[in-house]
Amino acid sequence: MTIMTKRDYPERPIVGVGAVIVDGDRALIVRRATEPLKGQWSIPGGMLELGEKLREGLARTAAPNITMC
Repeated sequence: MTIMTKRDYPERPIVGVGAVIVDGDRALIVRRATEPLKGQWSIPGGMLELGEKLREGLARTAAPNITMC
């Protein structure tokens, strides 16, 4: 039996964003901490909030994965 979730039939569109962050010959990838695909490797990202601009969403979702050295 399959359980339906709000992601299956959302009340409004869900817009996802992902950041490809490259430094020389290195690229940032993260292991997902939450569903969907928890534990899988991915580029940092997430979902836009209502009224949020793409750049704002990328900054918000990618920032926790970046530290300045």
